[in-house]
Amino acid sequence: MRSLIHISKNPSACKKHYSSSRCVVVPAAVSLSLFLAALAASNVYYFTSPNQPFTFPRPSSSRARCDIFSGDWVPDPDAPYYTNDTCSVIHEHYDCIKYGKPDLGFVKWRWQPDGCDLPRFDPWRFLHRMRGKSLAFVGDSLARNHKDSIICLLARAAEPKPSWPSSKQTVYYYGEYNFTVLLQKPTIVTNPRPRKSCTR
Repeated sequence: MRSLIHISKNPSACKKHYSSSRCVVVPAAVSLSLFLAALAASNVYYFTSPNQPFTFPRPSSSRARCDIFSGDWVPDPDAPYYTNDTCSVIHEHYDCIKYGKPDLGFVKWRWQPDGCDLPRFDPWRFLHRMRGKSLAFVGDSLARNHKDSIICLLARAAEPKPSWPSSKQTVYYYGEYNFTVLLQKPTIVTNPRPRKSCTR
């Protein structure tokens, strides 16, 4: 597996970057949904009813034609699956409704791949399959948004206990499942100080 962190040795890469993140919860949910969709296309399934036995589908011609990266956005009347009111880890400044967004219509969409359907994410099944394991998100704001999204999706089934908070990492522990979610902030990403070799 390739490293999650790439360190540039190019001095010209030493620049100050500024970004503003507004309403980032939705992009995080979308990208996380595509990640979970990729799992659905593999032989790992967390998505059906928790009462259904664990079975692996047999290969079929329809599955072979399924391309989860080719499709369309279609209306989803059941969305959203979480909001700022239902998920405690979402920061207040990401509350689009509070800061002027007139409605939640912009999140009532789902990805429909060509030739197949994506099963709904099942938080109970996911936690059952992740029992005794850990899931780490490494990076800056994008990783944090992904971490927030998975915790919000799991909130229907269980609430984690935050522990070991620090400036570089935060750990969320689901005691009933012995499952840990970790956010690790690498210094190379979060340190705003320019290198000594930089010229202004």
